[in-house]
Amino acid sequence: MFSQYRAKRAIDTTFYFKSGFYHTVSNDFTGELEGCPHHGVEKYRQMNRCVCGIITVCNELKGATILITIAVGSDHAGFRYKEKIKNHLESVGYCVKDFGTDSTEAVDYPDFIRPAAESVANGDADYGIVFGGSGNGEAIVANKVKGIRCGLCWNEASARLAKEHNNANMISIGERMVGEQKMTAIVDTWLQSRFEGGRHQVRIDKIE
Repeated sequence: MFSQYRAKRAIDTTFYFKSGFYHTVSNDFTGELEGCPHHGVEKYRQMNRCVCGIITVCNELKGATILITIAVGSDHAGFRYKEKIKNHLESVGYCVKDFGTDSTEAVDYPDFIRPAAESVANGDADYGIVFGGSGNGEAIVANKVKGIRCGLCWNEASARLAKEHNNANMISIGERMVGEQKMTAIVDTWLQSRFEGGRHQVRIDKIE
C-alpha cells in the first residue's frame, strides 16, 4: 500500500512514499516535499526540514532508502515484552535502539524510560516504545520530556487514535495489561497509522 504526498513542482504531480518502515525518494523527483508522512505539512514548511530527520531536501536523498529508528525501553516488569518487540521490529527492517533494562531484576523505570524519550526528542530516534507493568509510570516519565507525546495504549483503537489524533511519537504498553499478540498488534497499528492534522494540530500546538 502506498501513501500519497504532494510535491511542489512546476506541474502538479503526485509522488509516492512506500508506507511502512522505510521511505524511498524517487530518482526523478527534483523539488522539495510539502510535508512529511509522520509530522504533516506545516512542520516541514516551517523548518524546511521534517523534525523526524527522515526527509530533508529531496535533492539530497534521490533514490535513497531511509530506515526508521525506534527507541525501546522498559523496567523489569516490561522487560519480556521489550525483548519481544525488539525482535519483531528488527525482523521487519526497523533500526532499534535499546535503552534497557536488561533483565527482570527490579529497577527504577525512570532510569531507562527517560533516556529513551530523550533520544526521540533530540532526533536520534524517530519513535519510541516503552514497557512496564501497567505502562502508566512509563508514559508519565516520557511525557516529562519536552517534545514527547506518549500515549498509553491497550488495544489497536487506542494506538490508532494516538497517532491519528495526537501525533504520538511514543507509546507505552503494560505487560500485565495486554496479551503478547495484542501487544504486537498495538505496535504495528500505531506505526502504520498517520497523523490527520487539521483540527488535531491546532490542539497539539496548545500543549507545549
